[in-house]
Amino acid sequence: MLPQPYNGEVLGLMFYDQGKGNYIFRSYDKTLKQVGSLSTEKPHKYERAGLAQMDGDAAASFYGLHPVPGKGFVRAGYGEDKDKFKVTFYDNNFKVKWSYQTPNRARSTRLSCCRTSMHPTPRALPCAGMA
Repeated sequence: MLPQPYNGEVLGLMFYDQGKGNYIFRSYDKTLKQVGSLSTEKPHKYERAGLAQMDGDAAASFYGLHPVPGKGFVRAGYGEDKDKFKVTFYDNNFKVKWSYQTPNRARSTRLSCCRTSMHPTPRALPCAGMA
């Protein structure tokens, strides 16, 4: 189980089921009543390898859930290919509200893990020499 965020309304739980190789999400309100759940497909093999090699804090900061106060949760990770990055926003019930994956033409983009109060999750920055 990865560290669990609270967004002011619900607690989001994220589990990695090593047997099935997928993520399981659950959300609970302040009375501990389950309000949402989701089981996902297997994450990309590079993400699974990262989970196996990282400690809990490192895995949670990159692959875990990040709270969006009063709205839901954001999760970042690999996309369909090793050179793609995907960000997904879930509401409090773990319904997918939107998802973004870097497009094929973005192969020259490098990912920078900018961990500041303004940017708590990884973000894409242009490579040196790009306009």
